[in-house]
Order: sequence, then C-alpha cells, then structure tokens
Amino acid sequence: MQFILINILSVLSLLSVIILWKDNILLTEFLVVILILMLSMQRSKKEIILVVFFGIAGSIAEIVTMYFGVWQYDNPSFFGIPLWLPALWAVASIYVIRVSSYFNNKL
Repeated sequence: MQFILINILSVLSLLSVIILWKDNILLTEFLVVILILMLSMQRSKKEIILVVFFGIAGSIAEIVTMYFGVWQYDNPSFFGIPLWLPALWAVASIYVIRVSSYFNNKL
C-alpha cells in the first residue's frame, strides 16, 4: 500500500509542476506538503540526510547548467531556478529511494 501511495504522490508532484509552474509560492507549498506526506510514511535519519543532500545538489547542478546556457526556466526565483525546484528534487529523491528499496526487497 505504501508503494502505491508513494507513486501517487510522485505523479501528483509532476502534475502540480505542469499545472502550477507559474505560481512559484503555491507550487512550493504544494510540493512541501507532498514532501512532508512522503516523509511521514516512513523516515530514517539516513533518508532525511539524502533528501536534503539531493534537494541541494540537484538545485546546484541546475544552477551550473543554466550558467552555461544549457536551458532556462521561464519563471525563475533565484540564481535562475524556481523556488519550488529544491522541493521537487527532494520529492524525486524520496521516490528513487523508496522504489529502489521496494524492488531490492522483491528481487
């Protein structure tokens, strides 16, 4: 059941970006709620450290690529990235951690 909920929340996070990308504050709030829901299902100190790390590292990687002109966001908030991007990276990292764990236990 938890695996299904993680997948639903992950899809909701992507849909929210598609629908709310022009409103940085609302989208950030929505993604933080999804992040809190995902973390509340099951969390460990190690997972929280990884989530913070990937939220920051993913955002830095995007700032660097935008500095070199690889792409740009239409609605940036700071350093060329939108306010919601670190939260999206954090949600994505939880998804990868949980799906990886699920399949490692199934195989």
